[in-house]
Amino acid sequence: MDKIHHNETGQDLETYLEEQSHCPNVHRRTPIAESYHHPNPPEAEPRSDGHILRDIFVRLSKEGEEDPSHLDIRVQQGSVQLFGRVDSQLAKLSIANICDGVDGVIAVENHLEVK
Repeated sequence: MDKIHHNETGQDLETYLEEQSHCPNVHRRTPIAESYHHPNPPEAEPRSDGHILRDIFVRLSKEGEEDPSHLDIRVQQGSVQLFGRVDSQLAKLSIANICDGVDGVIAVENHLEVK
């Protein structure tokens, strides 16, 4: 089998990579032979409802147009339910979209009412 050559130097790739691994400016986390992408990665553990709720309030405080403290937000097994009154239809949709973007959220039920 023919050796693969590095385009710039013309050396065989194995020799080139060996030389580069000794350079102080080249950082490799794992050797090339050990890098592997799992075709079916294991599913992440579901996040706790408390962590999800905390993240929702943090994101709404930073990104939302309305103060989330007057909203009733419930999380059960990753499903979020939104209750309360908001100033506009845009705020209602924005709050639901922000909640939907939080890791661990699997569904959002938007029961917010526009004042």
